[in-house]
Amino acid sequence: MLQKTVGIVLHVLKYNDSSNIVDMYTEHSGRTSYLVTVPRSRKNALKSVLFQPLAMIEFDSDWRPGSSLHRI
Repeated sequence: MLQKTVGIVLHVLKYNDSSNIVDMYTEHSGRTSYLVTVPRSRKNALKSVLFQPLAMIEFDSDWRPGSSLHRI
């Protein structure tokens, strides 16, 4: 289920070459972890800049009840 929410980035952990695991504090569900696909090219460097610690962002996530890791 897609859910639009606002969150504050707490911590970013590199997962593999094209993904990061981002811990965020959101208004709907508190502290939650998200899997974010981040292209590693110069053209798309803006997306990785958005996920800096203490950044406040509005995003759509694929929220799955019972899952500990959700997708943005």
